[in-house]
Amino acid sequence: MRRYNLLQPLWLAFYSKSLYRDVRQHWQGFVFVYLIFLVALCYLPAAYRAYQHSNHFFIYPFFVLLYFIQGILEGFIYAAFAKLFLRTHLSYPVLVRLAIVAITPEFIIVSVLNACAIVIPYKWIFYFALGMGYLFFAIEANKAEKI
Repeated sequence: MRRYNLLQPLWLAFYSKSLYRDVRQHWQGFVFVYLIFLVALCYLPAAYRAYQHSNHFFIYPFFVLLYFIQGILEGFIYAAFAKLFLRTHLSYPVLVRLAIVAITPEFIIVSVLNACAIVIPYKWIFYFALGMGYLFFAIEANKAEKI
């Protein structure tokens, strides 16, 4: 049984080894529910800004779906990198789950930076390094407990 609800990973993903162990053990399908929730929440400020400028809030579900797909693809890519370049006993599906939760800090930071209109040059490098760093943290959190 999962120990954490939908809201807790929003801050626990930054530092909690226990969260990443729980993701490995209990989040088989729930990780996609969490991802859609994360995307919908993180892109609310951008949707509100777009609504103020164009009065078209109906595009919000489209962007949520688009960024949901992006999150899934990032999870697959990050997990593939981890499987190829890191020595880990974790299976690829487990790595995908961990990667999807590991991109939580990335999504939150992107949301805050966008809301504050802060631009980072070559931001994709920063976001990739951040996501991979948290995935490495998640793998390390699960290292002692082999499946």
